Amino acid sequence: MESDLNIKTVSVEEAAGNIYKDINELTLQNIEAGTLPFLRDMNTENPLPQDMNMATEGGHFGDINKILLELKAAKTGAKSLKWISGANAGVLGLELKDGKNNDSKPIMAFANLRRNSSDELDAQGVYLLDQFTEESLKRVYDTKEIENTVLLDGSDGAKKKISIIEKNMLKNMSEYDTGIREEPVRQAMRNNIRTNLSKQKDGKDNSVRDEIFSTKNIISGDMSPEQKQLFDQLNTYFTKQQTGLCFTSKLTPAQATAKTERLTQVLKKMAEKDSPALAELLTNAYLFTDRTAHIDFSLEKVYTQSDKNDRRRNISPTAARFDRKHKSRDMHIENRQQERLRDVSRQRKPQMRGRS
Repeated sequence: MESDLNIKTVSVEEAAGNIYKDINELTLQNIEAGTLPFLRDMNTENPLPQDMNMATEGGHFGDINKILLELKAAKTGAKSLKWISGANAGVLGLELKDGKNNDSKPIMAFANLRRNSSDELDAQGVYLLDQFTEESLKRVYDTKEIENTVLLDGSDGAKKKISIIEKNMLKNMSEYDTGIREEPVRQAMRNNIRTNLSKQKDGKDNSVRDEIFSTKNIISGDMSPEQKQLFDQLNTYFTKQQTGLCFTSKLTPAQATAKTERLTQVLKKMAEKDSPALAELLTNAYLFTDRTAHIDFSLEKVYTQSDKNDRRRNISPTAARFDRKHKSRDMHIENRQQERLRDVSRQRKPQMRGRS
């Protein structure tokens, strides 16, 4: 069954027309409530495990939607980042809790499908499982109960759809809680990060490491010193969330408190402006972190050698290219990427391909 998450969202700039306002609002609400994620003491607190779509193939958001979902989870006090689309929740007959302050509302996840030839974005409502009542979630474990509650017309097609969603839910809930299936990928990501960031490779300069730091300089080129510190904290947070690796240095309680207060003020100041700047910083930090875990800092989501051989590519969002108006600043990076691609192509056997 094809996962809806194979449809990746567009770049921050394209989606920011709507989504940045929600990110700014949720950031301010979390600051006021003292529930802001991203600034945890990494020595004592772990981030919630990576988000997971419960109703399909257990995929993760890989873009700005992930930021919005995590802010929503913090605001509602969710205990996990398990989520489901509103359409699939309706099929299962899930019932929302009585929410306060819009806690029962979904986030709107934007995707790069077009409804028509214009630049409009398709979006779907997405809910955290913690937004639904325990009683309605229990139906997921009882096929007959689901059929009696939802399937009133006895349609074989509907029965099959419910059965598939139900099986996915049970499998994905177990995987989210244990992480058994994804552990080999997480280990590969840890290895990739260590390799990509090592100072030397085979006794030579590590061009991938140079590329990572050059790209980081491009991303942070217009940031203030305080925003750069926030970017580094986000990088640390997302790295630990994805891989379990922790790059923080030990701080005294007073130092940790001062750092948290300082970065909270940076977030607050950015969120108070009617601007997509905060949404872009948060999303770029996540996308950059994700790419550092790819083989050779690749744009494509390749974590293992088998991923490289997989014909079904899982492409990173456009925003992960980190393009900037100052093309001359990243031209050397593009040239280096092209050179590596040429080196790889020379080693491959010739293949017959049609020309477009």
